[in-house]
Amino acid sequence: MKPLKKQILGRLEKCYSVSAMQVRGETYFFFASELAHDGVFFDAATGNRRETFVSPGGVMSMIAWPGGEGGFLSVFGFYPPFQAAGSGLMRTVFRENGPESREILRLPYLHRFLLTQTGSHCWLVAATVCRSKAAKDDWSSPGYVGLFPMNDQGEILCDKPEILLDGQYRNHGMSRGTVDGRSAILTASDQGVFAIYPGELLRDWQILRMTEDASSEAAVFDLDGDGEEELITIAPFHGSSLSIYKKAGAGNWEKVWTCREELPFSHALWAGWFNGERTCFLGYRGGRRDLLRIRFLEDQWRTDVIDSDVGTSNLCVVRMGKEDWLLAANHGVGECVLYRP
Repeated sequence: MKPLKKQILGRLEKCYSVSAMQVRGETYFFFASELAHDGVFFDAATGNRRETFVSPGGVMSMIAWPGGEGGFLSVFGFYPPFQAAGSGLMRTVFRENGPESREILRLPYLHRFLLTQTGSHCWLVAATVCRSKAAKDDWSSPGYVGLFPMNDQGEILCDKPEILLDGQYRNHGMSRGTVDGRSAILTASDQGVFAIYPGELLRDWQILRMTEDASSEAAVFDLDGDGEEELITIAPFHGSSLSIYKKAGAGNWEKVWTCREELPFSHALWAGWFNGERTCFLGYRGGRRDLLRIRFLEDQWRTDVIDSDVGTSNLCVVRMGKEDWLLAANHGVGECVLYRP
């Protein structure tokens, strides 16, 4: 793979979350801060800053409304260090005079969420990192994964979630993947990594515990090309260990590799195809604050540095024409960045 070229699209203090989304048929790159700042977005075709979108800040994640033209949802009010008793969810839509945002949900300590459709049903899957806090280091209260039904207009149809998975201390990670040939939502907490299989009705949802090892982030992808997915984790909470697991029998996953380097405050994790190569990206926010690329080459795991002293908090890969591009919220230096071939 050729070295990736770095383009700094803009600056945003404590840039935390990133997403690529469609607005009226055009692709834009969105970035938001964990501080009380508005978000910004950039034209993918030119790299030029388009404008801001109003936000209270504390934005942990942003996800497009299904269909591409319905705007997006974003977590708000999750400020450092874990000041999130007033966090919730916003809906941003694009009017003729620009983006318009409004609050649609208050959910204390909401950190991650995903949207999924099963048949005619649309669901908001919400993960709280905890329920309450007396101080920064108070983790006595567990978080949970909850389910809200939504309608086609993006309205939440109930006040309280149906709890899918409770007792999740430091409930931090959430991603999509394929586990045992089925589409799943992965969560990561002190209790391990879980695969949640959506169902048509609430009673049809299923949960599989993949590992009991305390984890902060998780992804699944066939990185070594053997035809079976690997489980990739950051451990423990905001931890310094990157590990890879392989399936070892029904419902069992065995750790087969751990990066020898300490990767303090690992935070950003992505795995999938990137310009024709099986690739994992990881960003860590302590120590050298590197952005890394992990691949399986010549029968061994290889780690390469893409960028240093940037402290990436979140990543997004987007297909642009015949290329895959990597977007990074480089939290440590306040950069909104594009890496491309």
